[in-house]
Amino acid sequence: MADRMKSPEGGEQTVARLVEKILADARAQVAAILREKEHQLSEMEKRKVALIEQLKAENAKKVQERTQAILDNARSRAELERKKILLQARWRIIDSVCQKAKEMVLSRPDYLALVRRLIEKNAQPDATIHLSIADTARFNPSSPTVRIGEPLPISGGVIIQHGKEKIDLSLDTVLSEARDDLIAALNRILFFP
Repeated sequence: MADRMKSPEGGEQTVARLVEKILADARAQVAAILREKEHQLSEMEKRKVALIEQLKAENAKKVQERTQAILDNARSRAELERKKILLQARWRIIDSVCQKAKEMVLSRPDYLALVRRLIEKNAQPDATIHLSIADTARFNPSSPTVRIGEPLPISGGVIIQHGKEKIDLSLDTVLSEARDDLIAALNRILFFP
């Protein structure tokens, strides 16, 4: 050992080998660190690509779900609108049939006789009857105790008043009260045969 230290040549070689060994170990460590860094970067890139694909898939699914919701909403609104239009058309038909029924009753040759029977059946003595303007002009009461009052804006029929009691047998009221039954019957006949 004393010889090694004394020999400057031998010491330099030992130091050079030691330095070379340290450098080789350092290079190996650097290479290992670089490989680990490359591996980590590669893994990070794979995770990034996987995350991007996942986000794209989730976004596509959300877009599809939102689109479906919009379509479902539009279909639902269209169906409601269709039902509304159909219902309005049915009401127009029902109103038209009711109007035709009213016209048919008013145009019957025995219409005034029908009004007279309603009065005879429902009017008490000293009652006042109210007719439409057209009916008032052509009606002659058969009972001398029944008075014809002022004409009212009704399409036909009669309103009988005795004191505070009022019996509304006007054609509009009778048809209105019978309307629910008429609606059910007309629905069966016209729309659900």
